Amino acid sequence: MTRTSRAQSGKRNWTVLRHAVALQMVAIPLAIARCAWPACAAAADKVRVACVGDSITFGHPVPQDKAYPAILGTLLGDRYEVRNFGQNSATLSRIGNVPYWKTAPFTAATEYQPNIVIIALGANDSKVEAWMNPDQFQPDLKALIQHFRDLPSRPAVFVGIPIPVSPERTRGITAPKVRDQVTPMIVRVAGETHAPLVDFYTPLADHLDLLPDGIHPNAAGYRIMAEAARSALAKSGTLKESGSSNDGEYFRSHRRRRWLHRSQPRAPLGGEPTSPPLTARTQECF
Repeated sequence: MTRTSRAQSGKRNWTVLRHAVALQMVAIPLAIARCAWPACAAAADKVRVACVGDSITFGHPVPQDKAYPAILGTLLGDRYEVRNFGQNSATLSRIGNVPYWKTAPFTAATEYQPNIVIIALGANDSKVEAWMNPDQFQPDLKALIQHFRDLPSRPAVFVGIPIPVSPERTRGITAPKVRDQVTPMIVRVAGETHAPLVDFYTPLADHLDLLPDGIHPNAAGYRIMAEAARSALAKSGTLKESGSSNDGEYFRSHRRRRWLHRSQPRAPLGGEPTSPPLTARTQECF
């Protein structure tokens, strides 16, 4: 091979090598992006569910993985991230003895920027030491609903009907006060604010044996609560279709529902309540 042909061959080899390196520099980031993108997309598309409440939401006295928020997360599946923001002894009223508004879980739930919120408060407000000004209960529930609705994530806010209380309890939290005073106010506010209800009462009304201390469910009772929450979310149309391959469509449809909700005139605070229809069992609790 002549000196000229060797030079030309070397030049060609160098050109091929340079192109190969250039292609590799492009291919490696693309390969990394391909591997990372599904995980990033999956994390970004998870629907954040905040369970706000008292010790019944927290899961007293069972382990955290047996509390209703944890079970709800399992029922909803991998597309959802359900977090427990329960606070023992919390009251809904801001002038109660342990106002939820002033607790760490309230701050954490706010910072979480949820897509769905389930509020389950009110039982502790029925205690004598907390029931100092019942007229404040409804305005504070409306304010709590609006607080979460005003978050940048614009979540769908659900309100829970309290679970039954054993009639054997005669002190502290009692069945008549929760059933006849607290629950009607919760249902009234839900109607006025167009907040969907989660009926925790009905499925446990015939299973008081699942409330060992007369107030808090055992593991089986918390599973029933989780199933009730799952059912309410499904009936409202808030859940993603389980067979959908386009997670982003959930967020687009959820934004459309939020826009439709904001475009509807709200009932005045002192107006006639327009409560959602209740089951016969729930109506009996009044």
